[in-house]
Amino acid sequence: MLVLAVSAAYIAHERVYLTADPANAIVLRDQFREPVGVDGYHSPYDYVYQNVRNSVVWVENGLPFYAYGPGFTNSVTRTRKADYLVALQTAWFGGDPAYPGMLSDPAWDQNWQLIYADSEGRVYQRR
Repeated sequence: MLVLAVSAAYIAHERVYLTADPANAIVLRDQFREPVGVDGYHSPYDYVYQNVRNSVVWVENGLPFYAYGPGFTNSVTRTRKADYLVALQTAWFGGDPAYPGMLSDPAWDQNWQLIYADSEGRVYQRR
């Protein structure tokens, strides 16, 4: 009973940390707080969220969490070939922005088609 009373008192005292801040809600659906996208999309993640279903999506230089899509229909597994690839050039920890080196491989364009691009990233679909 004492543990319950102490826990309730602690929660009541620290309730300010339990309130939702609508300004932070964006981090639940996108890694970019401010829009970087084009054509009405918030970012490359938003493009995937709105257009890609039941596919394997790999993310390079970003967080795969945002590639699952609505209802978690997409997979981010690395045990299967990707159907789509999200490549970001954002310099998250400083330095110069740059896309992953594999995008400059001459064979890249033979296997992948660019379907979306904005100032921070690109989305490719396997041919």
